[in-house]
Amino acid sequence: MSFSLMAKVWSDDTIDDGICKFILLCLADYADNETGECYPSLTTIAKKTGFGIRTVKYKIQKLESFGYIKIKSGNSFKSNTYYLYPNDKEVVHEVHHVVHDMHHVVHEMHPNLSSNLDNSIREDWKPKKKTIEEIDRKHGKGILNHDNETYKFINYYLGTDPTKYKDWERGYHNWCAREAERSAKITSINKFKASRTSNSNGSVNGLYAGLIAEFSNDKETET
Repeated sequence: MSFSLMAKVWSDDTIDDGICKFILLCLADYADNETGECYPSLTTIAKKTGFGIRTVKYKIQKLESFGYIKIKSGNSFKSNTYYLYPNDKEVVHEVHHVVHDMHHVVHEMHPNLSSNLDNSIREDWKPKKKTIEEIDRKHGKGILNHDNETYKFINYYLGTDPTKYKDWERGYHNWCAREAERSAKITSINKFKASRTSNSNGSVNGLYAGLIAEFSNDKETET
C-alpha cells in the first residue's frame, strides 16, 4: 500500500472520471510506495471496486491512454503489472540524461573544472568503512547485511534518481535507517504471531487438561 500515491490520486484534479479515479485509488492501494508498481488481477480490482470486469478493463485502458498508468502485459499465468504516474519518473530520467550530457561537454572543455559536477551514484559505489561502523553502532551489528543493502541501494537510485544525494554516505545512512525500522517491525510482528500461537496452544492444552480432570472426577463418583 502506498499512502503517498493514494493521496496523490485523491488530490489529482485532472482526473474527471469518477470511476477511473476509484480504480486508480484501488491500484495505489496495492502499489509499492517507492516504485509505484503493482499487479492485482482484473478480478481482484473488480471485487475491490464493485465494478464489472469489462468496466474495469475499459477504465484501465483509459487511464493508460491519459498517462496515469503504464501497463506491462502479463499472460495466462501472470497478471498485468501496473506502474502509477510513470511520466513523473520519465521526466526525472530525462533530466538526468541532460545533466549527464552537459557534464561530458563541460569535461571536454574544462577537464579539471568538471571533476565534481557529476554527483551521480556509480554501479561500483560502496559505503565507507566509517559509515558502516556508524550505522552498526546505531542499529546494532548484524541487523543489516551491508552487501545486500548496498546492492539494493545502488540499483534503486540508478533506476529512479541517480543524482538524489549530494552526499551518498548520508543517503546510505537514511536508507539503512528505514531498512532497520522495517526489519524491527517484521521481527515484532513475528514475535506477536508466535505469542498468539503459544497462547492458543496453551488454551487448548488447558482445556484438554480440564476435560481429563472432569472425566477423572466422574469416574471417582461412579466408583
